[in-house]
Amino acid sequence: MATGEVHATMSRTTASRLRLLAIVFVAVFCVGSSTWAASASWTANPVGLGGTVSAATVSVTSTLTVPPTAQFAVPVTSPTTADTTHLGALTYANTGTAPLALAVSATNSNATLAAKVVVTLWSATTAALCGSSVPTTGTTVGTLNGTLALPPAVASLPGTSSIALCFALRLTGTTAEFQGQAVTATFALTGTVGTNWSASASSAVTQTVYRVATPGTITCSASGSGTVSLNFTPVTGATGYRLLRTGTTTTEIKTFTAPPVSLSASELPLLSVGTVPLAVQAVDSTYGTTSGNSATSVQAVILLTLLGLSC
Repeated sequence: MATGEVHATMSRTTASRLRLLAIVFVAVFCVGSSTWAASASWTANPVGLGGTVSAATVSVTSTLTVPPTAQFAVPVTSPTTADTTHLGALTYANTGTAPLALAVSATNSNATLAAKVVVTLWSATTAALCGSSVPTTGTTVGTLNGTLALPPAVASLPGTSSIALCFALRLTGTTAEFQGQAVTATFALTGTVGTNWSASASSAVTQTVYRVATPGTITCSASGSGTVSLNFTPVTGATGYRLLRTGTTTTEIKTFTAPPVSLSASELPLLSVGTVPLAVQAVDSTYGTTSGNSATSVQAVILLTLLGLSC
């Protein structure tokens, strides 16, 4: 082969190789560019925050912004909505940078009472806008010892923002049924991003049920006729009182409307000489409650061959 022919053949071969390298380079560049664009698109999509949350922050706070009325006192007759229903508001803040999907739950300290407290939830931009009554739409309903669901407007919360979770607590039982009881409910809000990242915050609300107070210390004074007088400070809200004989069994001796109350031996059947344990209860017929016992005692003694009482 002549030298010129060799050079021509080598030139054609070199050119072919250069064109092949160019094609391969373009193909690799296109694949690389396509992969980068897909990755960028995924990162920019809010749904993809589960994959990039390490570059964001996930945290929440909870504040009891508007505490509800603390005590249920539902009258026996003609109760009002204000008697049975207490309104309040919690403010939840997403203090992180990632948008969160939200869920709420509640735990309680008294399951029996919690089962009788209906919870209604709704949302507002601030606690001041929760209103003074329960709205007719946009609410969810549960009980303090059951599963709670957030209203649709509180299903998610953008980063660095807050929302008010308004609530109404309604006692469905009677004051007499739960008198003197209390329940503390802890509302927990959990914010999540994907399946591996979450943050929770909680606030506690305590509700009590009214019970008329127990009478204070009882003083005793005796008369010469074998009768004693029992006196104590009147109890606020009491509409009457019960005088009880206590011991192995408890029996009612008498009722009276105001202190003091007198007591003679003839009012205590089957009486023998010695200490007679007694107690006084306050009664509030407005709410159907009865206080605990305020204990005292008197002495049964023989006075001129007759059985009488002394202090």
